[in-house]
Amino acid sequence: MIRLIFYVFLALLIAIAASWIAAHPGEMILNWQGWELRTPFAVIISLFILYTAFLLLFFKFISSFKNINFFKSPARLAQRRKEGLQELNLGWSALTLEDRAAALKHGRRAKNLLANESGPLFLLAKAETPSGRMQYLKQLEKHSDTSAWVKKSRFKALMAENNSSAALLTLHEILKDYPYSRWAQRKIFDLQARLGKWNNARTSLKIAAKSEAITASEDKHFQAVLNYNQAVERHAAADKEQALELALSAVKLDPSFIPAALFAVRSLNASDKTSKAKKILAQSWNAAPHPEMAVLFKETMPTETAEERFRRAVKMTLDNESHIESAHLIADTAMQSQHWREAKAALSALVQKGSATTKTYHLLAQLERQQANDQASAEDYMKKAASAAVNAHWSCKKCGTDQQYYLPHCPSCQNFDTVCWASKSSLLD
Repeated sequence: MIRLIFYVFLALLIAIAASWIAAHPGEMILNWQGWELRTPFAVIISLFILYTAFLLLFFKFISSFKNINFFKSPARLAQRRKEGLQELNLGWSALTLEDRAAALKHGRRAKNLLANESGPLFLLAKAETPSGRMQYLKQLEKHSDTSAWVKKSRFKALMAENNSSAALLTLHEILKDYPYSRWAQRKIFDLQARLGKWNNARTSLKIAAKSEAITASEDKHFQAVLNYNQAVERHAAADKEQALELALSAVKLDPSFIPAALFAVRSLNASDKTSKAKKILAQSWNAAPHPEMAVLFKETMPTETAEERFRRAVKMTLDNESHIESAHLIADTAMQSQHWREAKAALSALVQKGSATTKTYHLLAQLERQQANDQASAEDYMKKAASAAVNAHWSCKKCGTDQQYYLPHCPSCQNFDTVCWASKSSLLD
């Protein structure tokens, strides 16, 4: 309606102007190099209007060609896409065969042919070196279908740089976009534990356990590890009561977690709670015998006789008598109480099974000296000890680096809860 009123008003103005020109006729005279041109003023106005209309139509005609691209016809675009997908497939094939140079060549060709697609960028990011990959990752961030892969790649790069704090922020970004990602939930727990953020790690552990990102047994073990590390911190802060409570909770959750058991028994012995200490010691020995537990076994009842200690050792190792540490403890306490036959039997069984270690032969040498003062036989056992299997020790199951004692994080590879007590052969297996 408004447009109609505008056109009516415009026509009225034109009519008024035409009437005025008709009522006031006149002419225009042009002189140029002796030539004289006389024409009515109305004709000049008419020519001006026609010229303006021509220009408008001409520019409209020209502008219509801007929307026509003869190089983007459907047939041409289909051909370029076909060629681009072919280059992309060739690039992935080359990358599968570890020919990164060929993969990059085909990837760049595919990028030119498939300019607005993420496929070529994804290939180039996979084929490039870490230093050259960043340019493609930045471009891939603009594509929603590859943002998760980009963020995971960024996380790996930050971890390689040991930038754990920035890596943790990246994990939270991933979890924000993909709240049910079990991988992200597990990694967040691992990284928080690596950074020693025990309370945050405990919260993340609950989330991971609820979503089944970790198993029920892993959940209990990790809770035990967190409790133990917090117990160590509380003990350092002189809060021994809270430290003992956390340690006992850790042992209850995972009796096979050696550091927690050792910490709990030492704390109980220091508090003269020998009865409780003996119970924890027996429970943990049954789950995971350890030579330091054998030392604590003696310290728990310092006033008992050698005979009483031997009987107590036999009783404690009854449910795990085939373990090498049980045999060592029986042999040691048997020699102290002069039960030579029992000591010999325990150690000989290890030799026959092929599981004897350096410590086994050292004990056999000690037995020969104490029982019969046989130095020659003792020397033979010491020679065998030099070539025997190395005793179990603390070592990282991730990178294989040996440690003198348990640590929550491996100093070499920085992984959390990978330092374990095992023989070198079991770590290789």
